[in-house]
Amino acid sequence: MYFGHLRMWQAGELGQQLAGLSSTERSLMLSRQLVTMSRINWRKHRSLQASVAVLLLALLTVTGQAALTWVG
Repeated sequence: MYFGHLRMWQAGELGQQLAGLSSTERSLMLSRQLVTMSRINWRKHRSLQASVAVLLLALLTVTGQAALTWVG
């Protein structure tokens, strides 16, 4: 279950729903959750890497420009 869906449930109702699942159904639900969350986290990780790369490029550009201004 995705946390966005969980916020719509009442705790008691959710507990009853989960109690009615078989072991196989719980395993399948967990595996879907793990795969989905890993995809989301990988996307966030790649976005963070890109952000850091852009930041470094910007810092190098500003530093280089400041050095050229100071020398020249």
